[in-house]
Amino acid sequence: GFGHAENGEIHAVFVDPDWVGKGVGRRLLQRGIDGISAEGAGQVFLKATLNAVGFYRTFGFIETGPTSFDCNGVDIPAIRMTPKALPPNRDVVITPSLVAGYSLLSNRL
Repeated sequence: GFGHAENGEIHAVFVDPDWVGKGVGRRLLQRGIDGISAEGAGQVFLKATLNAVGFYRTFGFIETGPTSFDCNGVDIPAIRMTPKALPPNRDVVITPSLVAGYSLLSNRL
């Protein structure tokens, strides 16, 4: 898989279908959030494709409204999402960082 994040936005989290459900997406998401936090961005957000909304909800992201993005001249419908803390019984929790933006914490990485 691979991911990309900058200027407060998670631009991509892609996982090979053979690796779905094995923690790769979670690790890529963590690296993106950690990178955003290190660059000092004030907030984390992403534009989730409609099929990926459930994945991001699992890690505490909430929907903030409809949006779209351009992919080679095609307008792709998406949902803008931002992090929200999960209940303490989850192994991945996104919490505000005192340094910058958000950080992803996990006991199992």
